Amino acid sequence: MPARVLVVEDDPEIVALYRDILTEEGWDVDVGELGLLANSDTPVGTPDVILLDWMLGHQAEGANVLRRLRADPATSAIPVVVCTVAAKTIAAVEAELITLGIPIVPKPFQVDEMLDVLGSALRSASPGSNISMGA
Repeated sequence: MPARVLVVEDDPEIVALYRDILTEEGWDVDVGELGLLANSDTPVGTPDVILLDWMLGHQAEGANVLRRLRADPATSAIPVVVCTVAAKTIAAVEAELITLGIPIVPKPFQVDEMLDVLGSALRSASPGSNISMGA
Protein backbone atom coordinates (compact mmCIF):
# COMPACT_ATOMS: atom_id res chain seq x y z
CA MET A 1 0.00 0.00 0.00
CA PRO A 2 1.50 3.37 -0.97
CA ALA A 3 2.17 5.96 1.70
CA ARG A 4 -0.28 8.83 1.88
CA VAL A 5 1.10 12.34 2.31
CA LEU A 6 -1.00 15.39 3.12
CA VAL A 7 0.52 18.53 1.61
CA VAL A 8 -0.41 21.75 3.43
CA GLU A 9 0.85 24.54 1.17
CA ASP A 10 -0.74 27.77 -0.05
CA ASP A 11 1.23 28.24 -3.28
CA PRO A 12 -0.50 26.38 -6.15
CA GLU A 13 2.75 26.07 -8.11
CA ILE A 14 4.52 24.45 -5.16
CA VAL A 15 1.51 22.17 -4.60
CA ALA A 16 1.72 21.05 -8.25
CA LEU A 17 5.48 20.47 -7.88
CA TYR A 18 5.00 18.36 -4.73
CA ARG A 19 2.17 16.42 -6.37
CA ASP A 20 4.27 15.68 -9.48
CA ILE A 21 7.36 14.63 -7.54
CA LEU A 22 5.59 12.56 -4.90
CA THR A 23 3.17 10.87 -7.29
CA GLU A 24 6.06 9.92 -9.58
CA GLU A 25 7.78 8.39 -6.54
CA GLY A 26 4.71 6.28 -5.72
CA TRP A 27 3.12 8.33 -2.93
CA ASP A 28 -0.61 9.03 -2.67
CA VAL A 29 -0.91 12.81 -2.41
CA ASP A 30 -3.72 14.78 -0.77
CA VAL A 31 -3.75 18.55 -0.50
CA GLY A 32 -5.08 20.25 2.63
CA GLU A 33 -6.50 23.72 2.49
CA LEU A 34 -5.31 26.27 5.01
CA GLY A 35 -8.80 26.98 6.32
CA LEU A 36 -9.66 23.31 6.65
CA LEU A 37 -6.64 22.52 8.80
CA ALA A 38 -6.33 25.80 10.67
CA ASN A 39 -9.97 26.07 11.65
CA SER A 40 -11.28 22.53 12.00
CA ASP A 41 -10.69 19.90 14.62
CA THR A 42 -9.47 17.16 12.31
CA PRO A 43 -8.18 17.16 8.74
CA VAL A 44 -10.05 15.12 6.16
CA GLY A 45 -8.83 11.52 6.21
CA THR A 46 -5.73 10.30 7.97
CA PRO A 47 -2.43 10.69 6.14
CA ASP A 48 0.70 8.71 6.95
CA VAL A 49 2.79 11.90 7.00
CA ILE A 50 2.12 15.64 6.64
CA LEU A 51 4.29 18.03 4.62
CA LEU A 52 3.60 21.45 6.16
CA ASP A 53 4.55 24.88 4.85
CA TRP A 54 5.41 27.10 7.82
CA MET A 55 4.54 30.42 6.13
CA LEU A 56 0.95 29.89 5.02
CA GLY A 57 -0.68 33.09 3.85
CA HIS A 58 2.60 35.02 4.42
CA GLN A 59 2.33 34.42 8.17
CA ALA A 60 3.70 31.69 10.41
CA GLU A 61 0.29 29.98 10.22
CA GLY A 62 2.04 26.61 10.07
CA ALA A 63 2.62 26.96 13.81
CA ASN A 64 -1.13 27.14 14.43
CA VAL A 65 -1.77 24.15 12.18
CA LEU A 66 0.94 22.18 13.99
CA ARG A 67 -0.50 23.07 17.41
CA ARG A 68 -3.96 21.90 16.35
CA LEU A 69 -2.56 18.65 14.93
CA ARG A 70 -0.59 17.92 18.11
CA ALA A 71 -3.51 18.80 20.40
CA ASP A 72 -5.92 16.42 18.65
CA PRO A 73 -5.54 12.76 19.71
CA ALA A 74 -6.65 11.70 16.21
CA THR A 75 -3.69 13.50 14.57
CA SER A 76 -1.10 13.89 17.31
CA ALA A 77 0.96 10.87 16.22
CA ILE A 78 1.07 11.70 12.52
CA PRO A 79 4.63 12.66 11.59
CA VAL A 80 5.04 16.20 10.26
CA VAL A 81 7.81 17.56 8.05
CA VAL A 82 8.09 21.35 7.84
CA CYS A 83 9.18 22.69 4.47
CA THR A 84 9.73 26.45 4.35
CA VAL A 85 11.63 29.34 2.86
CA ALA A 86 11.18 31.32 6.08
CA ALA A 87 14.67 30.83 7.47
CA LYS A 88 14.52 33.73 9.94
CA THR A 89 11.07 32.81 11.22
CA ILE A 90 11.86 29.12 11.54
CA ALA A 91 15.21 29.82 13.26
CA ALA A 92 13.29 31.11 16.28
CA VAL A 93 11.49 27.78 16.74
CA GLU A 94 13.97 25.37 15.13
CA ALA A 95 15.22 23.95 18.44
CA GLU A 96 11.66 23.30 19.58
CA LEU A 97 10.75 21.59 16.29
CA ILE A 98 13.86 19.41 16.51
CA THR A 99 13.02 18.54 20.13
CA LEU A 100 9.55 17.51 18.95
CA GLY A 101 11.14 15.34 16.26
CA ILE A 102 9.86 17.54 13.43
CA PRO A 103 12.39 17.79 10.62
CA ILE A 104 12.77 20.95 8.56
CA VAL A 105 13.43 20.97 4.82
CA PRO A 106 14.47 24.40 3.54
CA LYS A 107 13.08 25.80 0.30
CA PRO A 108 14.35 25.69 -2.30
CA PHE A 109 14.74 22.01 -1.57
CA GLN A 110 16.66 19.21 -3.16
CA VAL A 111 14.18 16.54 -4.28
CA ASP A 112 16.27 13.68 -2.87
CA GLU A 113 16.59 15.44 0.49
CA MET A 114 12.82 16.03 0.72
CA LEU A 115 12.09 12.40 -0.20
CA ASP A 116 14.66 11.13 2.32
CA VAL A 117 13.22 13.27 5.12
CA LEU A 118 9.63 12.22 4.33
CA GLY A 119 10.69 8.57 4.19
CA SER A 120 12.56 8.83 7.49
CA ALA A 121 9.58 10.49 9.18
CA LEU A 122 7.29 7.76 7.90
CA ARG A 123 9.63 4.94 8.95
CA SER A 124 10.08 6.38 12.44
CA ALA A 125 6.30 6.60 12.91
CA SER A 126 5.46 3.14 11.63
CA PRO A 127 8.41 0.74 11.90
CA GLY A 128 7.68 -2.62 10.34
CA SER A 129 4.56 -1.46 8.51
CA ASN A 130 3.70 -2.51 4.98
CA ILE A 131 3.43 1.08 3.75
CA SER A 132 5.50 1.69 0.63
CA MET A 133 7.39 4.98 0.30
CA GLY A 134 7.50 4.95 -3.46
CA ALA A 135 9.46 3.45 -6.27
